[in-house]
This record gives sequence, C-alpha cells and structure tokens, in this order.
Amino acid sequence: MRYGTAVILLLIATSLSSLNGIFVNSFEGMTNWQIVFWRHLLVGIAMFAGLMLVYRHRFAGALRSQGWVGLGGAFAFGLSTLLVTMAQHHAPVADVMFVLASVPFLTALLAWVILREVIHTITWFGLAGAATGIVVMVLGNLGNGNMTGTLLGIGAALMIATFAVILRWGKAIDMIPMFALGCLIAAAIALPFTFDDLWFDTKHLPLLLVWSVVISPTYYALFVISSRYIPGGELMLSLAVETIEAAILAWLILSQIPTQQTFIGGAIIMGSVGVLAFFRIRQEYQS
Repeated sequence: MRYGTAVILLLIATSLSSLNGIFVNSFEGMTNWQIVFWRHLLVGIAMFAGLMLVYRHRFAGALRSQGWVGLGGAFAFGLSTLLVTMAQHHAPVADVMFVLASVPFLTALLAWVILREVIHTITWFGLAGAATGIVVMVLGNLGNGNMTGTLLGIGAALMIATFAVILRWGKAIDMIPMFALGCLIAAAIALPFTFDDLWFDTKHLPLLLVWSVVISPTYYALFVISSRYIPGGELMLSLAVETIEAAILAWLILSQIPTQQTFIGGAIIMGSVGVLAFFRIRQEYQS
C-alpha cells in the first residue's frame, strides 16, 4: 500500500471515530451502562464475525497467539473504551476529546517507567504542557456536572496509554483480535450494572446497529491497516484531527459550546501535541 493511500484511510478512520460523541448523546433515555453494554457487545460480535471470515482456518490460532500480553492489552482497551463512552455521556464532547489528546504524552511517560524508553527533552516539555492543560480544564469544571466526565476522560486516557505500551511490549501480536476481545470485556464489565435494566427503547436500535456493527469496526480496522504504513510521529496527528472534528461536530449538531477553561486548556494540550508531532516527524525524515 502506498503512503498516500494509508493517510487517506487514517483520515477516514479519524473522521468516523470523531462521531462517537454524537452517537453517545443521541440515545435519549438509555443509561450509561446500557449504552456501554450494547455498543461493545455488538462491536465485539461484529469484529469476531469479520475475523472468522478473514482468517477462516487460522482464526483459532490467531486467538491463541494473543497470550497474556494480548489479554492484558484487550483488558486495557476494554476499560478505555468503556470510560470514553461514559465520559462523553457526562461531559461535553470537547472536554473529553481535549483530555484524550494528551494520550501521546501519557504513553511516553508510561513507556519510560515500564519499558525504560528514553524521553527526549521536547517530550518532557510536551508532558508539562499537557498536564497544565488538563489542570486548567479540571479547575474550570470544579463544582459543575462536567467534572465527572472530565475525570472519566482522564481515566480513559490513562487506559489508552497503557494499551499503547502493551502493544509496544508485544509488537508481533496482531492488534485486531485485541480490539474485538476488548469490546467483549467492556460489555462483560457493564453487564452486572445493567442486568436489571437491560432492555431499551427499540427506536434506538437502527442507530445503535449503524454505530456498533458498521462504523466502529470499520474505523478500528482502518486504523490498524494504516498504522502499518505511517510513521508513529505522523500517526499522532490523527489525535489532533479527531479532537478538532469531534469538538466542531458537537458544536454544530449538539449545540455544545466549550467553556472558556476548556478552550484554554484544550489549546494548551493541542499546541503541545502539535509541537511534539512536528519534531517527531522531522526526526523521522532526517533519520
């Protein structure tokens, strides 16, 4: 696959992923746990069905190859997507997405602690910038309903960073089965909390199926495919693009206008991501 084709696939994946906040806020009357359970159960089933069609006789071997590293990655991914869904149900989409934009820095920090990977000077500055932006957003949300969503977003960012570090640890593992298994883990975690209130208004079913069976598996698969042909530093730009797209869509469709603190904190985080991505890309082309 050519580089340009991979970039197009990545942008399509990013655009589809930016719709998550819109979907989460569209299921009026459904509880957090209902959305988490049904969305992830359907995504997991759809992805496993797709894997069975693609792998065929190699399907069982692909699952066995995951091992403990793959199981740990699936668990971290399951928790991250569960927390993201709940965060977007508690706080404006922009608040959550700006927090998630700090993932590259959290990943670098965890990789430094766990894998002893070197953190370059520019990354330390980026970490400081991301932390400052998050603090500004948290302080701005103290005392209002957005605080829960912001904290859930921070938890999601930590889990995504953990997932990324696990992937670095087991580089040879195929990521797609981990996505599928992680979704089923998220559904299993949500089940006890919604067992007595499992069923929802059937008017939501068509939209839920589009989101869970079509859109989510598609962008997971496109991201995995494009990541094989795009350098890591450039992949990071997708986070910034997704954050901006999600914030704009939430403003246009949901009329969610970010607070001044969100704008300030988000600008600090996005600036940090942009600077780090610029230096990483330049380093990769010079090497």
